[in-house]
Amino acid sequence: MVHRRSFLKVGAVSAGLAVACPRPAAARMNKPYPIDPGPLTADDYTDLLAKTKEVYEHNRVTEGGFTFHMPSVGKYNSLFGWDSGWQALTMSAIDPAIAASEVEALTSRALPNGRISHNTHLGDIAAQRKEAESSNIVRRWAISQYDDQGRSAMIDPPSYILAAEKIFEAGQDRAWLDRVLPALEGCLKYLTTDRDLFGDGLISVIHPWETGTDSSSAYDEILHFQYTFFTPLGAARRGLTYQKMVAWNSEFGWDPQEAKRRNRFILEDLCFNCIAIRAIQAVANLNEAIGNAAKAAKWNQQAADMVAAIERINWVEKKGAYFSRYDVKKKKLAMRSTAASLMPIL
Repeated sequence: MVHRRSFLKVGAVSAGLAVACPRPAAARMNKPYPIDPGPLTADDYTDLLAKTKEVYEHNRVTEGGFTFHMPSVGKYNSLFGWDSGWQALTMSAIDPAIAASEVEALTSRALPNGRISHNTHLGDIAAQRKEAESSNIVRRWAISQYDDQGRSAMIDPPSYILAAEKIFEAGQDRAWLDRVLPALEGCLKYLTTDRDLFGDGLISVIHPWETGTDSSSAYDEILHFQYTFFTPLGAARRGLTYQKMVAWNSEFGWDPQEAKRRNRFILEDLCFNCIAIRAIQAVANLNEAIGNAAKAAKWNQQAADMVAAIERINWVEKKGAYFSRYDVKKKKLAMRSTAASLMPIL
C-alpha cells in the first residue's frame, strides 16, 4: 500500500520544485536544428546517415549474446521493447544483422504467457531493488514493476514485429525467423486475449506508459488532469501520478482481470491498437512468405476484425475523427483530438 505521509511529502517536494522553476521544460530547450528550405540533397542524406550511425554506435551494447541499443546509455540502462522496434526498423536498412539481434534480444526475454515487456532493466535487479528500498518512495514505486529478471510488468505497442517483417525481407534468414516467429505470435496472442478487457477484440492498456504516447493530452480526461503538461504544476503532477499508478498496479501484480475489476485506468488506445493491427498483418505476411497460408489467413482475418471494431467503436462522425475508449463499466470515448485521432486511416 502507498504510505500517505510519504506520498504527501513527495508531492510537496515536486510542487515546490515546479513553482521554483516556473518555465516549462519546452521553453528551456535549444532551438531546433536549422533546416534549409528545399529538397534534401545527396550530401544531406550522407550527413544524416553518418549522424544516425554515430548515435546508434554510441548507444549500442552487447549483453547475453545479443546486440541491441539503449535509448540513452547512462540514463536509460534498459532494453525497451517499443524503442527497440523502431531502432531495429532503422537498423534493418543499415545493418540487418544487428537489427535481427535486437529483435531476438526481445523475444528471448518473452514470458511463458507470451508477454514481451515494456522494458527490461539491465544489471543486478536484486541490488537495484535493495537500493530502492532505502531510497525515496518514488524509486520504490518505480522498481516494483520488475520481476527477478528485470522484466517490467508493462507492455508496449509491438513495433518490433513490424521490424521483424522488414528484417526478414532484407536478409531472408529462415533460421532466425524460425527462432523469433513463435515468440512474436505468442506476444500477439497475449495482447489480443489477456489484454482484451472490453471483450471486443481490441487491446487495453492499464497504464499510460504502456501506450508509447505517455503524456498524450487524450489521457487528461481519464486521469482528471486540469493542468496541461507544459505548465509548472502539470508536469510534476503527471509524473507523480504515473509513478503512483505503478504502485497501484503492483498491489495486484499487474493482473489484467483485477485491473479490469478495479477500473482505474483501462484504455483501448488508438495508437497501440493501430500498431498492433499492422503487427498482425506483418505476422500474416511472414507466414505467407514461408508457405503457411492457413496461418496467414487466420492472422489477416484477425486484423480485419480489429479494423472493423475500431470503425464501429472509435469513429465519431460529427468530429470526423477517431477517439480512444476507456472505462470498462461506462464505456466512454476520450474526446480529445490528437495525432492518434487520424491514425486508423494511415
